[in-house]
Amino acid sequence: MTESIEKCREEEEETLISFLKHDLYYHTFILADLYYYGFDKPFQQIYAEKEDGRIKSVFLKYYTQLILAGDPGEKACREIWELCREQISTVMGKAELTGRFSKCCQETKEKPIMKSLYILNDQRKLDLGGKTVYTAEEKEADKVHRFLMTVPGFQSLYGEKEMIRNRIKNQEGEHLYYEEKKEIIAHANTAAATPWSCMIGGVSVKQPYQHQGIGHEIVSAAAKRALESGRIPAVFSECPQEQNLFCDLGFRKIGDWGVLNIQKKHGVKE
Repeated sequence: MTESIEKCREEEEETLISFLKHDLYYHTFILADLYYYGFDKPFQQIYAEKEDGRIKSVFLKYYTQLILAGDPGEKACREIWELCREQISTVMGKAELTGRFSKCCQETKEKPIMKSLYILNDQRKLDLGGKTVYTAEEKEADKVHRFLMTVPGFQSLYGEKEMIRNRIKNQEGEHLYYEEKKEIIAHANTAAATPWSCMIGGVSVKQPYQHQGIGHEIVSAAAKRALESGRIPAVFSECPQEQNLFCDLGFRKIGDWGVLNIQKKHGVKE
C-alpha cells in the first residue's frame, strides 16, 4: 500500500543514496545536493514516497526547483505540488516523470520542454583550444548571474543568484568563462558534483562571438575539469544530434529529460 509522502531524515541517507544510484546520471542533481546540503537547510528539503516500506519515488525541493526521481504515483505528485507550489518555478526529471507530473497538475497549463541527456563517451574528441579560461570566485557571482540572465531560457534555471554563490562557495561546481574587455563572452558551469559524476550546464556564447568554436572550447574546458576530479560529465541539450556540439566533443545520448517551467502566478520571486 502506498503511503503519503514523508520528509526524509538524516538516518535514511544510506537508503536514499542506494536508491538513487540505480539511475546515476538521471539522479546526479539529487545525489549532489544530498551530499552537500543534507536534510535541514532552509533552501532544500527531500521527500520520499514509499510502498510497503520501500522507497518508490523521491522529490528534491532546491530553492525554486523541484526534481523528481523514481516512479511517483498521481497521489504523491499532487501532494508534493500542494506542499511546494507557492515556491516552485521549475520541475525537472526523467521525461516521462515530468510529463506525468504536468498531467497531475493541469492547472499549470504548461508542457515540459524535452531535452536529451548525454554523457561523455570519448574524451579524445574534446577541443581544449588556447584561450584563457577563468574560474569564477564567490565575489563574481553577480557578474556570472548578470550574464546568464541575458540568455533566453536561463531565467528560471539560474534566477536564484544565491544558488550560484553557494555552488562556488561550497565547491560543488565551477563557473568557467571567457571574457573580452572584462565582459563575459562565453560561459559553462559544472554542477551537481557527486563522487561519480557531474553535470555541465549554463552553456552560452554571446551573440557576436558565436560560430567561432568558442562553445566547443568552453564545454571542453568544463569536461576536462570534471575528468580531472574523477567524475564523468553529463549534459542536457535540446539540439538535434546532427547539430549538437556535445556529439562533436564525444558525448553520446543515453535518454531524455523534461523541464516544466511554471508560470509566475503563485508568488514565486525572481
